[in-house]
Amino acid sequence: MKEVHLRSEEPYSELMVIKPGGPSGDGPPLHVRTRGLDRVFQPGPSYRIGRNPEADLVLDDSRVSWQHAVLRWEHDGWLLEDTNSTNGTFVAADRVSRMTISDDCEIRFGHPQSGPRGRR
Repeated sequence: MKEVHLRSEEPYSELMVIKPGGPSGDGPPLHVRTRGLDRVFQPGPSYRIGRNPEADLVLDDSRVSWQHAVLRWEHDGWLLEDTNSTNGTFVAADRVSRMTISDDCEIRFGHPQSGPRGRR
C-alpha cells in the first residue's frame, strides 16, 4: 500500500472527510478525503493513522502520536479506534476511544479544537 503524507500549509488545519460508501464485497468501502488526497479503503486490512512514516495516513503534527488511531472494518461496520494516543481523538469536544463510522462528522486528532481534523 502506498503511504500518504498529509501536511497542511497552515498548522493544525487538516480536514479529513471520512464516510462509508455503497455496498461492495464483504462491506462498503470507506472514502477518505483531505487536502490533496482522495482515497478509498476496502474492508479487510486495518489502516493506521499517525506520525509514523509507515502509517497508511501520516499526519505531520506534533500533537498526533506516532501510532495514533486505526480505521478498520469489523463485523458489519467501519470503526475508528484511538490506539492509546497521548493527546486523544475527538468528535466535537468529546474525546473518543472507539467509534462506529455511520454518518458524516468531524474528527480531530490531538486536540478537540485545533488538532488536525477529519470528517466522516
